[in-house]
Amino acid sequence: MIVQRSGVATVATCPRAATAPGRGESIVSAPSSAFATYRLSGPTARSGDAVMAAIDRADPIIMGHILVGHRHLHDLVAAARAAFDAAGPARPAAVPDVRGHLVTLRDHLHQHFVQEESGGHLEESLSRVPRLNRAVKAVLAEHPGLLAELDALIRGLPRHDISQASWDEANRDFETFVRHLMAHERSENAVVQEGYNEDLGLTD
Repeated sequence: MIVQRSGVATVATCPRAATAPGRGESIVSAPSSAFATYRLSGPTARSGDAVMAAIDRADPIIMGHILVGHRHLHDLVAAARAAFDAAGPARPAAVPDVRGHLVTLRDHLHQHFVQEESGGHLEESLSRVPRLNRAVKAVLAEHPGLLAELDALIRGLPRHDISQASWDEANRDFETFVRHLMAHERSENAVVQEGYNEDLGLTD
């Protein structure tokens, strides 16, 4: 659906993912509307013209892929958090489940980072808006540190004779990692949204 007025077109966008719960952290937020406004990149199109060709916006399929990726990342974080809550000194048998969720999260992040570094949405954003060069480099530079932090968390997870103090420390380390990851995601999302000129509701 396209509504044109004074050189501005309003187009239907792909649905945004709902805000996900989790100790005050959120990757995506609920939409305020199913529509977004974009200025025409060329002369104002007349009725019957191919208005979509004049709008500088991303393919909705690409936007949907980005949203699905962020929702999947949130689901992995939420699953690891739930595993932490279900384990501990009183339930040592559940600790391997925590490790399994962290390893799954680590594998997903590694694959996600490799895609970004080999021509993903960040590179496309940069090709659209070259002045984002510094911001893109800053986001990519955070990848090794995030993986190293998660690796250290996995290695340091208590295995035997789990004390409450050691488990509380592991839980705090996990929450610290999540805060760092969410900050990284906000930076990445800001670059992608500016590069694609598309408000995905990902930076709230």
